[in-house]
Amino acid sequence: MSNISQPDRITDEQVQLSATKVDTVDKESEILDSPHEPLHLESGSPILYRIVIGVLTIVALFLAVYSWNLGIGSFRKPAPGLWIFVVSLMILVSIPGAILVKEKFEVFNIADVSRSVIMAAGLGAFVLLYPWFGFLIAGAVSLVIITRYSALETWRNTWIIALGTPAVLYVLFGVLFQVSFVPLPTFF
Repeated sequence: MSNISQPDRITDEQVQLSATKVDTVDKESEILDSPHEPLHLESGSPILYRIVIGVLTIVALFLAVYSWNLGIGSFRKPAPGLWIFVVSLMILVSIPGAILVKEKFEVFNIADVSRSVIMAAGLGAFVLLYPWFGFLIAGAVSLVIITRYSALETWRNTWIIALGTPAVLYVLFGVLFQVSFVPLPTFF
């Protein structure tokens, strides 16, 4: 007789359980392709997200009514309110999808909200500065706020974008397409 011992017998249940675990791990690693464990996402959204969606809905409704009062016209002969109306309808149609997708797939992140607020502040700065300082200065200030503090670009890239983009847009629209807007303040 030999001194080699017989291996313990493995039951069918153990084989099935082991195969199931391997299949599950393989499927998860194929889907995620990441060494990290997947996050379990809770459904539901914070109150701030609901407020943002509510404000967006109110703004879209206001723009739809405002553009309707301006006149819609047709696509062949557009009136001043046509494109505002089209954009406001696109926003209104996308809101239910945004609510469903957000609650199902995303975790709330305050950094995303703060970046959106910074972008809105940059656009607000443009709106406030344009009447007094013109397109080029207002655009540069707005883009400094957005690129540096929201997009977190380096100062070098911020200045390149902030000074180059308004200049290129002015040449494109102001010079080539002859759109009338004030490039610089009148006291220059």
